[in-house]
Amino acid sequence: MSIRVPITAAIGALAIATATAFAAFGGHTTAQQRITTGTMAGATNMSSAQLTGLSASADFAWTPSTTPGITQQVVMTGGSEGGLFSPSNYLSPTVSTARVSWDYNADRYMKLRSWRGSWYSDSAIWSAHSLPMASGTDRVSGTGSGAPLTGPWTTSGSTLFALATSQDGIRYQPPAWQFNIYQNTGFYLDATHAWTGGLIGQIRTFDGTNWTRQTTPTSFTITGITFVDANNGWAIGMGGHIVHSTDGGATWTEQTSGVTENLRGIDCPTTSFCVVVGAAQTQLVTTNGGTTWSLKPPIGINYHLAVECVSTTTCWTVGSDGHVFRSDVGGNEWVPQVSGTTAHLRSISCLDQQRCWAAGDSGTIIRTTNGGTTWSTIPTGSTQRIYAVTMMSSSIGYAGTDTAVWKTTDGGTTWTTLPTPSGLIYQSVSCISITECIAAADRVTLRTRDGGAHWTELDPQYIELTPRTPALATATTVTSAKVTLLYRTTAAAPSARFALQASADNGVTWSTYTLPSTTVADTDVTATIDIMGVGFTPATRAQQVRLRFEVQPPNSTPVTVQIDHVHLNIN
Repeated sequence: MSIRVPITAAIGALAIATATAFAAFGGHTTAQQRITTGTMAGATNMSSAQLTGLSASADFAWTPSTTPGITQQVVMTGGSEGGLFSPSNYLSPTVSTARVSWDYNADRYMKLRSWRGSWYSDSAIWSAHSLPMASGTDRVSGTGSGAPLTGPWTTSGSTLFALATSQDGIRYQPPAWQFNIYQNTGFYLDATHAWTGGLIGQIRTFDGTNWTRQTTPTSFTITGITFVDANNGWAIGMGGHIVHSTDGGATWTEQTSGVTENLRGIDCPTTSFCVVVGAAQTQLVTTNGGTTWSLKPPIGINYHLAVECVSTTTCWTVGSDGHVFRSDVGGNEWVPQVSGTTAHLRSISCLDQQRCWAAGDSGTIIRTTNGGTTWSTIPTGSTQRIYAVTMMSSSIGYAGTDTAVWKTTDGGTTWTTLPTPSGLIYQSVSCISITECIAAADRVTLRTRDGGAHWTELDPQYIELTPRTPALATATTVTSAKVTLLYRTTAAAPSARFALQASADNGVTWSTYTLPSTTVADTDVTATIDIMGVGFTPATRAQQVRLRFEVQPPNSTPVTVQIDHVHLNIN
């Protein structure tokens, strides 16, 4: 009898090495056989006394894996090569032989698994790592000989930094992952200028590549921010605070609003003219860039939540209980309009003096095409709260909700949910074109450049898991693409947000996937993410896959993250 035993190549540094051997035994043969790599021929029949036994056995031999971090070897047995395998023998990392027994007159298949920690790879196509390999090359296993990763791997800067060794191998972390402030609002001026604002007076500015943190003179919660150009901007917030910048936010100066009410909405068509609205019917207007602010007479609305000005004369404000008002005299007088809803309206977007959209609670979106003479309600089929709406043309617009970003391509008649990360509240959406927008959500800012098909987190706190990838798919189609990660934190971080970014075009576009948080200190969290949505047409795009691991820590609490393993499987 001849048995051919395929042994796959062990996967490189810190991977879960998988050396797989299959052997089939069946019928009435009770011969013991020693199996090694390659092809073995010949079987030695045992004595008749052994033939009367109720079990059969085989001696199983192999070469142990030399991959770092292996903690255990397990011999698995099953009734068919493609069926379910169960553990038979639990062995130390250096053992090279085992005797396996099974019921007499039964077919048995055996294979060996080399374990690292609590996760293993059984049929890897490719195993990638969050650290450079100490030696050798990482190869594609399974069919074919594969190709090595090419790097360059880095061990400092914003990618990888050695932390320590432990019982399950070397762990890595970035040099400093600090907390980011929860943000309430964002404004996108152009490709190299964006701002977000949030708690304790924190403002961040984006230059197209990096974020810089800015601080206002007082630590108030920022609820609105706007810029007229790259230099001149305003931020408003709780307690009647208004701050102004003439240098892109490098410095901020407090302006005297004359009120202590919470301010909610701001719009500035020019560097001189701005309108601010807020609680207790507050309406403020400036015509000199905020040197002085004029408090206008109250109108019949408890809470103004947003304002939109299409010129220095024509503005709208919306707020509680479905109220809508229009001014054609620069905010000095306001005329009520019939909105047709009693839901709180939290955002308004106008293209000109005739076309406006407003949105708010309980999935409410209303629209006018005649300057507000009549408003019509658009059924959305949703009960979500809509925090932001921005229309970029008569057909294309975006909305930020409790759970996702929506998009319309028919003027708001229908809305579709975009593939934004879950578990976030999208309080602000700001666009510079019909395809390019940023969305501010919790401690995360995302950007799309392809109309919402892909979203990239614009925060610098990530580990680049795969700087370059080997040639992967050679077939005409890709049917499965999944990433499995093991990571932990040195302290429980249930409020931290973990995310995986994936790109199938070498980093041109990215998609972001939310990962579970860590609730127990120094304990691996295992997550498997389906990344087919990044796009694998043509299949050769699998050769351009890049992965990033990102963390947004809770307020005021830096997080130390340890990446134990990353595994990418593309079929």
